[in-house]
Amino acid sequence: MIVGYESTGPYGEPMLHYLMKKPVRIAQVNPMHTKKVKEINDNSSLKTDDKDPRVIADIINWDVR
Repeated sequence: MIVGYESTGPYGEPMLHYLMKKPVRIAQVNPMHTKKVKEINDNSSLKTDDKDPRVIADIINWDVR
């Protein structure tokens, strides 16, 4: 399993430390990459909770191939 996340500063630290103790791969995605992929896919860089998880999963999937 791969858990992907966008860096959120210190807010994500507890979750990151928790996941590091689990048998999962962790992938941090640069927020600028997320923004650029949204611009390319639908010509919109708006931050929405609906689009971000899908975009992060796409970026990780491209990297894993």
